Amino acid sequence: MDWERDLPDRDESLGPPVTELKLLQEPPAVGFLGRIRNRINRRMLTAETLDLSLHALFKTFIEYLTSMIQALVDPGGTRKEP
Repeated sequence: MDWERDLPDRDESLGPPVTELKLLQEPPAVGFLGRIRNRINRRMLTAETLDLSLHALFKTFIEYLTSMIQALVDPGGTRKEP
């Protein structure tokens, strides 16, 4: 396998690898990958919703701050009479 060649040299004092462990490998249960995919999708939806909420909150804060600064700088307003 490709990832095995990236591993550091095996310690010879540990002995040969246990090949019986490969026989214990099982395929994932039916529906396992679907559950994982659904969990990832739920987390992505939560993250995107939070991102949108924070973005709206930030934009609202900036708008209020801009209005407050404009009111402090020009308290009389800049209305032009017709």
